[in-house]
This record gives sequence, C-alpha cells and structure tokens, in this order.
Amino acid sequence: ISLWGTLSLVENAKFIKKYYNFDFIGFNTEYSKVAIGRNVFFLPDEKLKIIGSPKDDILFDKDFIEKSKEDKPLLKSFGISATSKSIFYAPTYRPYNYPDPITCIKDFDYYELVEFLTSKDIYLICNHHSFSGFDSLLTESERIIYLTSEKYPLIDNNQLLPEVDMLLG
Repeated sequence: ISLWGTLSLVENAKFIKKYYNFDFIGFNTEYSKVAIGRNVFFLPDEKLKIIGSPKDDILFDKDFIEKSKEDKPLLKSFGISATSKSIFYAPTYRPYNYPDPITCIKDFDYYELVEFLTSKDIYLICNHHSFSGFDSLLTESERIIYLTSEKYPLIDNNQLLPEVDMLLG
C-alpha cells in the first residue's frame, strides 16, 4: 500500500474508496494507469481509461509538427525570420533563490553571448517557470527574448518546441 503524502492508513483507505464511486478514472499513459490506478488505488481495469495529455498530445500530431517547422508562426510573431536559428532556453524549475543557470557557466560574459548570438544570427528565447526563484536573469536584448506571461500570455511551450532549432534546459 502506498501512503499518499502524510495521510494515515485510514485516510488513505477513505481516499481510495472515493475513487470507486467514479465510473471511470483517466490516466495519461499505460504506465500511470497500472502504476497508480491498479497498484496504488487497487481499481479494477474496467474503470481505468487512458485519455492522454491534451497539452502534450500536440507533440504527436505529425501534421502540426511539420507545419510548425515550416511556417514557424510563433517565431514570426516574435519578429524572428525563418532563416534565423533559435535556441529555446527553459531551465529547470527551482523554488529557491538561485542565479539564472546560464550565468553560472565558468567565465560567462553576457556581452560575449550577445555578440556570439548576433554574429551567428541566433535568437535565445528564454522561458523560466513563473514560480522559480531565480534572483538574476539575463537582460533582454535584440537577441534575447523573454516569454513572460505579461508579454506573451497565450504562448504554449509545446507549440513552440517544433519551431526552434535547439532546446536548452
């Protein structure tokens, strides 16, 4: 029996019992269906359904991927030409104060980075998790673009992935 968080065995039993009241329980993958639905909640197979993950399912749509690679609608909306290269920089979420990881590279020099990006016609598109505790960030410039929720409230990272040339996490 897997105890969820700080729940007692009795609380876990009540939690599992609630799931039996539903006709179906949806899971993203076969693995989660078995690992969680069957092995943790002891639900019968007929109640377990794989529904995918709508936000991620787009990455399996070959037509969308090919059209995005070719047309690059989001990059165009940022003012980036189709011939330019792009790096999508999305560092791992950190709930504590920490400098932007790219600035921790040995001998990092912001001005050298901007000069390099300009000379190679590359754009660095930055998207930090909104709850991350980064206490210093790169300065936005002509070659460094930040995807903030204030500036780009409807940008979906998954829709941007097929358009960029490199993902840096």
